[in-house]
Amino acid sequence: MRVVIPVIMATRNVRSKMKEMDENMDNFQSSSGYSSTKNNTSGTTTSKTSTSKGDYIDFEEIK
Repeated sequence: MRVVIPVIMATRNVRSKMKEMDENMDNFQSSSGYSSTKNNTSGTTTSKTSTSKGDYIDFEEIK
């Protein structure tokens, strides 16, 4: 019983802090205009352009 109660209390405390941090991050992202979909699409377009420039090295099979 001496171990269970502090563990339960610590778990509740961590959950509440994580929820609070998640809400703060959501508020920050919405106020700054950040969008994760914008970041993902720009990352994929840059990788496509680098392979089309001829930077790709062909794989050679080693026997």
